[in-house]
Amino acid sequence: TMTSSPDQEQPQLFPNLTGLILLWLDPSVNETEENIEVQQKLREVINELKTFEDKEECEKHIRAIRDDQKIVLIVSERFAGEIVPRIEHLPQLFSIYVYCYDKNLANEWTKHHSEMKAATVQLDELVSVIQKDQAKRAKEEDLTCSLSVFNRAENKEESSSGLNSSFLYFQLLIDILLRIKYSPKSQQELIDLCKQQYKGIAAELDNLREFEQTYSSDRALYWYTRESFLYRLLNRALRTQNIDLLFTFGFVIKDVHEQLKQLQQSTDTDPILEVYRGQVMKTKELERIKESIGEFISMNSFLSTSRNRSVSLKFASSRASSGDLQPVLFEISADTRIKSRKPFASIQSLSFYGGEEEILFSIGSVFRIQQIYFDNEHQVSIIALTLCSDDDNDYRELYQHMKQDARGNKETSLISLGRLLRQQGKYEHSKKYYKRLLSELPENDPNIPICYYNLGNAASDQGNFDSALDYYNRTLDIYRKILPSDLNDLADCYNCIGEVHREKGENQLSLQNYELALNIFNKTNDPRAANCYNNMGIIYDGEEKYDLALDSYYKCLEIDKQHRPPDHPDLIIPYLNIGEVYLHMGEYDSALQHLETALRMQIKALPDYHKVTGNIYEDIGRAYQLKHDYEQALFNLNKALDIYRHVVLPDHPEIVRTENFIQQVQTNLRL
Repeated sequence: TMTSSPDQEQPQLFPNLTGLILLWLDPSVNETEENIEVQQKLREVINELKTFEDKEECEKHIRAIRDDQKIVLIVSERFAGEIVPRIEHLPQLFSIYVYCYDKNLANEWTKHHSEMKAATVQLDELVSVIQKDQAKRAKEEDLTCSLSVFNRAENKEESSSGLNSSFLYFQLLIDILLRIKYSPKSQQELIDLCKQQYKGIAAELDNLREFEQTYSSDRALYWYTRESFLYRLLNRALRTQNIDLLFTFGFVIKDVHEQLKQLQQSTDTDPILEVYRGQVMKTKELERIKESIGEFISMNSFLSTSRNRSVSLKFASSRASSGDLQPVLFEISADTRIKSRKPFASIQSLSFYGGEEEILFSIGSVFRIQQIYFDNEHQVSIIALTLCSDDDNDYRELYQHMKQDARGNKETSLISLGRLLRQQGKYEHSKKYYKRLLSELPENDPNIPICYYNLGNAASDQGNFDSALDYYNRTLDIYRKILPSDLNDLADCYNCIGEVHREKGENQLSLQNYELALNIFNKTNDPRAANCYNNMGIIYDGEEKYDLALDSYYKCLEIDKQHRPPDHPDLIIPYLNIGEVYLHMGEYDSALQHLETALRMQIKALPDYHKVTGNIYEDIGRAYQLKHDYEQALFNLNKALDIYRHVVLPDHPEIVRTENFIQQVQTNLRL
């Protein structure tokens, strides 16, 4: 088995989890004793501090930082006039602090620059201001709660953000994280990560030492409710859906969930529990909720609520609307008699603070949006929700099929995680977790060939066809020695080998492997036969045998319709491929009809940056190009190219091909 371990990658995986970087620009920043002391004080506030004596070097560094990292900049009076006007518009710039010796000049600075938080004369005063601002920012972050809305009725063509997809993806991800059996080293991995993040911050390192010495699964709620590194980093992981960080925290998420299940029996007293939560919410999120009455909302974190409405309302109404944030009050009704649901419980007995009327809902709890109205007296939006059973909501059928796909059969949850990540187009993440599992499995474990098979799938998706064949052949080598308990697993491998040979232009080898696969699948009436027919259709299409191609694709579509719900992602590919055959036959309107059906389903089911979405946009662009509608052609081809650049290697054939089509269309537009 493989020995590569993701532990070795951690310093690269988690460079800065707070999301904040503090930069200090001053020609004498490292020269005086006072400045060195202030640097240490600043690191207690924002751990990642970089100092610069040269303004060009500082500006270059700022521009190189990703948008999802936020910069807090301290700049001396000497450099502020030159650098601030050039950088204050950048999205990664969170706030600027100037210190200078002229108080009047300091006031002028804050008046004329919107990103300027403060201008001070004393360095100690500057540290104090930054401390207060960061405490306020942390509080505002705590007041938000990451959420997803599932809206069945929205216009799918306009839903390019894949919001329904993100809702289902998070439900599947949590389902997997709660089922993983975490290894004994999981806790040490989390501790090592936190030591790296909080190096030099004495208070957090003290907390971390206590965590290392005292944490156990029955103290998970105590640690989660405590104001410390664990609460902050876990909630940031949930807000950003950082998969590596969520996996590192997975054992804590599972422990808190299990404690809530145990506590629930003592909480379920009244048939209906009414609880409240005051918080702030982004205006865009609030508008989406207003458009989704009767639809579903998922809380993408543990949700803290109170039995006390007046306290929660006061808490919300004290947060006046500011910028992009609006105060809201959730009124939640939970039927305690529903058994099949995420747990919730009073955590008073196990909370760090105790004594509070706090009811905590487990991560990924789903609610139905009943109504929303504006309370003029308190200037707060009131959102009424009811807790859903896992089985009574309208997305259940699609979710259950997607869950089955993510789990597969006879799999450990780490394999399920890899499959889900691959389905989302996150191929490198997917491969990493398969390799991790391979490094942990004992020799002759039945999951070893499943890992190799899935590594082959991810490599094939990325266009690494030789690597994919190597993984598939490793799988076959094992299956030839020890037949799998399910022969369809062997057929699956033949099918994938056929697919790689097809991608390499080796059609005869490809068809031979598809026939080997179909010989097994058709005996067992297995739905995976659809994939073989689909791939054979691709070969016939390429050989311009269009009748055979359409026959294969319609067989594929028929099998998928028998075994899948109407909106399942597996139906996308046959629609796409039928559209392509019509495209090649010169029947462009029939082509667009099938391609647009595929696009509607794709946008509903899967994220923006998925290779298949690029394939569909490329084909739609080609259809418009051949119809001489060059504006529409260029729009769709550019969409395709943008997606390909996110998900495949730079020299992948799909990028080269699409760039060529775009050049052709641009030439046509200039004529």
